[in-house]
Amino acid sequence: MPAPVLSIITINRNNAAGLKLTLASIFAQSFRNFESIIIDGASTDNSMKVVNSFGKKVRYKISERDNGIYDAMNKGIAKARGKYCLFLNSGDFLFSKDTLKNTFSRDLHAEIIYFDVLIDSGESKVLGKMPVVLYDSLFVEHEIWHQALIQRDLFERFGAYNTSYRLLGDYEFYLRTIVKHRVSTQY
Repeated sequence: MPAPVLSIITINRNNAAGLKLTLASIFAQSFRNFESIIIDGASTDNSMKVVNSFGKKVRYKISERDNGIYDAMNKGIAKARGKYCLFLNSGDFLFSKDTLKNTFSRDLHAEIIYFDVLIDSGESKVLGKMPVVLYDSLFVEHEIWHQALIQRDLFERFGAYNTSYRLLGDYEFYLRTIVKHRVSTQY
């Protein structure tokens, strides 16, 4: 079986309801050239029951203790086969059934492809806008959302997420790849 173009990596810990929402949005996609990888941090709720309800649609799943979110994300990267990785964690969802189809119908030429993100707090929805062209000072005040397409080989070339960070490990990864090493980006 050929490798998919996209590996969707979902990190979860005790968020069965959010995980169900996330997986439903993934498997409702009209675009099918992806694999689903679930890294669960030894949840004690019904999370694995939710994962198992999707059967063989999930290519890889594991539930075990980890050393934080960046350790879990690195475990997902290690199992990924796609050209791009997309981190869509429990509670995150794809906007419509054609989100991936619309994305991959474009000329994707960059090593990191980033998007605007709809932030839904349950009480209100806000569109988190990103600039069309990234500039270094942006990273003083903001970062790219973790829901970006990242070429998997970047993790091989520049290293995975630094697990010494409890928070902002993705921010450090973007600083290392975009600001320091000038990898290509696309909005």
